[in-house]
Amino acid sequence: MPDAWDDIAPAYDRATRASRAHRAKYARLSALVREARVERLLDLGCGTGLLEEHLFDDGYAGSVTGVDSSAGMLVLARAANLGHDARFERVDLARTLPFEAAAFDGAVVVNVLFLLDDPLAALREVHRVLTPGATLLVVAARPQAREQGASGARRGDGAPAAGWRRFWREHFAGATALEAAREAARVAAALPALRATARFRARTDAALAASGRALPGPAEVVGLLDNAGFTLASAEDLPGGESRLYRCERR
Repeated sequence: MPDAWDDIAPAYDRATRASRAHRAKYARLSALVREARVERLLDLGCGTGLLEEHLFDDGYAGSVTGVDSSAGMLVLARAANLGHDARFERVDLARTLPFEAAAFDGAVVVNVLFLLDDPLAALREVHRVLTPGATLLVVAARPQAREQGASGARRGDGAPAAGWRRFWREHFAGATALEAAREAARVAAALPALRATARFRARTDAALAASGRALPGPAEVVGLLDNAGFTLASAEDLPGGESRLYRCERR
């Protein structure tokens, strides 16, 4: 059965590549994975394989297994990482992971965990497939930032105006004239994809709200991680202000 993300995959990929904040996010994750000397990495909700691209471009010498529920995302992930020690599998992230216990010594979960019906069960599955002492990096959207974007006045294309204002700020804050010119060209080329992705995310957020669920705040995220068997080592806000990165160790 097609996944809701299949149709949006090409636009999502172009939009993410155009985002300065997303590029900074994957650069930070790549640095932390290499700093932790992870040799066998699990990327849960790998999307179009952008983290893997950053890792291998940065000289990562380990292996990566990326899993996602969207076949459309995985097609792009495989094409972008040909020739590297990376494999990509279609997996229902809400079910038992198809891996043996202690199969990995590191895992990354980016903005997907709290879209699942039972994030605690998913975290316990990640715990099962990690070795003791393994590094887990979780990126979770900050509820307040998402709500501010959703509650702003909307443009004619249906994208939240507040979200667009943050988008422009993140692209040009602190940029030199040359960097700003390059970013402007990158954004202009990806504008249809950015608009399509913004509309899709707005629908996803609306569906989440209609279900009666809400994105967890930082304290709730830390509590879930602790209940699943992870000890928080550090937490930091990522560029753009919409997401927070939690670095944990598997107990």
